[in-house]
Amino acid sequence: MKRFILSLLIGALAGLVAGYFVFGKSGVTGSYVPVDQLFGGAKNALVSLSRAVTGLDHIRNEILLSGLFGASMGVHIGSIGRRR
Repeated sequence: MKRFILSLLIGALAGLVAGYFVFGKSGVTGSYVPVDQLFGGAKNALVSLSRAVTGLDHIRNEILLSGLFGASMGVHIGSIGRRR
């Protein structure tokens, strides 16, 4: 069970990091979006609207999907390693 959780966490972390480097560039400025802006909560409707207009919600979703994919790959690779 420890190996399962460890492979899940390592895969998720690798997926999040890879997703940030692939999808973390802003289309408006061309530079990487700060992590606190990506994962910080919207404080009011105006902030939520600006996130939707600038594409931060889309960037965050792509990065989270990369983390989910990395977690699933980590579990699969961990289970293959256990069988041998």
